[in-house]
Amino acid sequence: MMVGLIRDKRVADAQAEANKQRQRADKAEAAITQANQQVEQASQQAEQERLRAQKAEAELARVRAEYEAEVLDRIRRLEEFTGMAAPERESGDAG
Repeated sequence: MMVGLIRDKRVADAQAEANKQRQRADKAEAAITQANQQVEQASQQAEQERLRAQKAEAELARVRAEYEAEVLDRIRRLEEFTGMAAPERESGDAG
């Protein structure tokens, strides 16, 4: 009878320890899952920021090109108005 009680106690202790370990493993798995989700969200945010940066760079290039074209047009009109062309343009050495 005593042996049976000791064995039952050991089985109960082992079961309790197994349950604790299972709970710890479940918590660790939940933490890993949460961390993976956070990494995925951060990755998506980084991708969105990269796309925004690309759009901003494209807009900057467009505005610069538009400004340059406007400046060159003003120079051309000024030259036409004054009847004077820049020396490099007259000689064909542009560029």
